Amino acid sequence: MLMLLCLSAFAEEPEFTTKIELDVRPQFWSNPDFDSSTDDQIWSVKQNARIGLAAKTDHVIVYTAIQDYRSWGGETSPFLNKDSLITMHEGYAQFFLTDSAYLKVGRQAYTLNDARLMFITGWTMFDRSYDGARFNAKGDKWENDLFVGIFRDAENFSTTCTDATDDGVDDCLDFQAETISSRGDIYLSNNLTLKISDAIQLSPYVLAIMQDASTTNPTQDRRIYNVGAFAKGKPTGEISYSAEGIYQFGQESADVEHSAWLGAATFGYHKGGKGVTAFYEESSGDGDATDTVNNDFDAFQGARHKFRGFADVIGASNVRDYGVKAKYKVNDKAVLLAHIHRFELSNSEGNWYELSGGVVGTPVAGNTDALLGHEVDLVVNFKPMKGVKFQLTEAIFAPSGYGAELTAGDLTTTTFLWMQTSL
Repeated sequence: MLMLLCLSAFAEEPEFTTKIELDVRPQFWSNPDFDSSTDDQIWSVKQNARIGLAAKTDHVIVYTAIQDYRSWGGETSPFLNKDSLITMHEGYAQFFLTDSAYLKVGRQAYTLNDARLMFITGWTMFDRSYDGARFNAKGDKWENDLFVGIFRDAENFSTTCTDATDDGVDDCLDFQAETISSRGDIYLSNNLTLKISDAIQLSPYVLAIMQDASTTNPTQDRRIYNVGAFAKGKPTGEISYSAEGIYQFGQESADVEHSAWLGAATFGYHKGGKGVTAFYEESSGDGDATDTVNNDFDAFQGARHKFRGFADVIGASNVRDYGVKAKYKVNDKAVLLAHIHRFELSNSEGNWYELSGGVVGTPVAGNTDALLGHEVDLVVNFKPMKGVKFQLTEAIFAPSGYGAELTAGDLTTTTFLWMQTSL
């Protein structure tokens, strides 16, 4: 039916456009374990190439983009191999129902407001898109966005038994396999944007994440609901602000509930290519792993580098982050940025999580020292010509306070050069 609608719309001559993107990111970590006495420097080069083709008429856009992602040197068979890293990043049809409403159906990327919960991951560069549908309608002072996407497919699988005991008894003798039908992972959101004035734009939203059983977690039945509001505005031409609050609730598992929150705000002054922004963010953390409520905030598939520094040692859960960002525009091609962060635990008895969600350290019960450390990020953005961008970043994290007690306490640094070309 979808194909027939597309062909019908193409009764008028379509306009074809192409889009080519190449991202290459060399990255170097020095002392990632915070212990300078060990030799553990790590480097990698990640690459992402996308080729997109769009056909557009007055009534519909059909777009498809294939993507090849790889880490240099990581291919086991470089010739004529069936490479699982080659995927379809996007492939959708967008129907213009009216001048102010459209329906987009198929695989598509999606960003929710300021990207704290859903983002296209421009830094990670790996594939993040959803098979689903998006309905968008807007008026002079409002816009509503309804989105449902499937991130992991439904599947049927049978449970297995592995005898992991040392008592000499085979626990799998009486095991009977069970067939499980899983609905996969589903994201459902509705975002309403109210453009009250230049000084006030308010976006209340809801986001539901439903994660069903999988072969790696056959008992998973996770339902997390997010209620949030994002606001931004420019009271004057030089002053800007943003604020966001999120409350999460639901069921982490059959025996554990989920209750968490996040609050964030920025206030900036920019004029003539120069400016400074003060920022604050805090998310809840769980200080008791034995109770029946999980209080660790979950950023799901939100942006990472955008908010908590480039060193990758601070995650989105159980963190308090505040500091300043400075910007200086050298000329039309070069911009200098400097970020200073002070990181603390929101719950001083909860885990310290790094960017990918791993635990850096766990304080002892009764700890009251929340300080983890400080980070300085130095960034150079350079655009030598249209469609070409370089970003050189040096991130330095220094553990202090209880952060130094949880680690060896030495500096850790991350250096990367992001090179992007688009046509």
